[in-house]
Amino acid sequence: MKPISVIAPGLETGVLTASTVFYDGATSFGKYTPKNYYSGYKGPMTIREAIAISANIPHVKALQKIGLDASYNFCRDVGITDVGQEGLALALGGLTHGTTAFNMAAAYSAIANKGVYIEPTFYSKVVDSNGNVYVQCKSIEERSKRVMSEQNAYIEQSILESVVKPGGTAPYCDVNGVSIACKTGTTNNDYDRWLCGFSPYYTAACWYGFEKNSTVVYNGNPAGLIWSAIMNAIHNGLEDRAFEEPEGIVRAVVCKDSGHTATSHCSSTYVEVFKEGTVPSPCEGHRSVRICNETGLLASSSCTDISYVTYPNVIDQEQNAPWSTSYSVGSSPSSYCPGDHEEIVEPSSNIVVTEQTDNSVPATDSQVEDAVLPPEPAAAPEPEPAAPEPEPEPEPAAPEPEPETP
Repeated sequence: MKPISVIAPGLETGVLTASTVFYDGATSFGKYTPKNYYSGYKGPMTIREAIAISANIPHVKALQKIGLDASYNFCRDVGITDVGQEGLALALGGLTHGTTAFNMAAAYSAIANKGVYIEPTFYSKVVDSNGNVYVQCKSIEERSKRVMSEQNAYIEQSILESVVKPGGTAPYCDVNGVSIACKTGTTNNDYDRWLCGFSPYYTAACWYGFEKNSTVVYNGNPAGLIWSAIMNAIHNGLEDRAFEEPEGIVRAVVCKDSGHTATSHCSSTYVEVFKEGTVPSPCEGHRSVRICNETGLLASSSCTDISYVTYPNVIDQEQNAPWSTSYSVGSSPSSYCPGDHEEIVEPSSNIVVTEQTDNSVPATDSQVEDAVLPPEPAAAPEPEPAAPEPEPEPEPAAPEPEPETP
């Protein structure tokens, strides 16, 4: 459900891009505390990465940012109509009344069809032996409606291609010579296993489970293996084909840590696709500052024992977020060292980092110069020399005693 309930409405509302970063860490949304299907947490990740490994926490965070109404409306637009009571569990496929493989195939086909949902049907018309038409299906035009821009549909196609690439959850679903976009799915207690996806030729959805809830015990994803076998068979002999890129798509090098356009300070970068006009602003992270080792404050010109420190990157979506997570970041000290070093002053900082890997590197002089810091306070003027204290006047000598009278 993540591509339908989160990614698509997120792209359409402008809340998400493929490079938007969320933190995968222990998180509570009030009384709701979702878990990942894998053990532990993996820290900051882009939406593209989160889909590839099917991370739960970033998608629930994304849904809260998008808003439930936008998600409910998109689900209804693509034929999953019985929604409205799920809350944030909708991000993970927690449907109150469930759905069918038929509905999921129709919903995914909207992404494959460049953002146009076509109401599915099993027939075109019903005629008698004399050729009289008794039932006529609506035309494709009458059954079609646009639910996504062509650009956002292409971006979601690109995001879902990550699932079949190395490191994704379904590399076994790749079809040689043909673009494949898909998503795996697993429900609580392994009661249900899913694989939904498409190529430029076909869309298919496969569910594997029992009539009455029972844990599926299988080495791998049986739904994915069935899906892969069928899709490989029906693509046999077809021409190689990739998803068609529409006009209005641009590419930019982005920082993997922040999701923003990369700068010279960013060490982990990649090329991402965007709808024209949605390229993020330049990354403001990874800047190193000079810290006085004696006080922990920003080093002033009189400090001699200093270190270059790179502070954790600030994740936009985690600032003032409406959830409680195990990770938060702050900024470097905002005050300069007074320079006298007579009294150690603890730095004022709100940095709290848990489960964070420090990938910082020593800063160069240019990085320090580019860092956005408050101006160093001007040196206080030396006090004028004090006037010499006046020497005390000598006390008058006591009179010598008169000689005694004989």
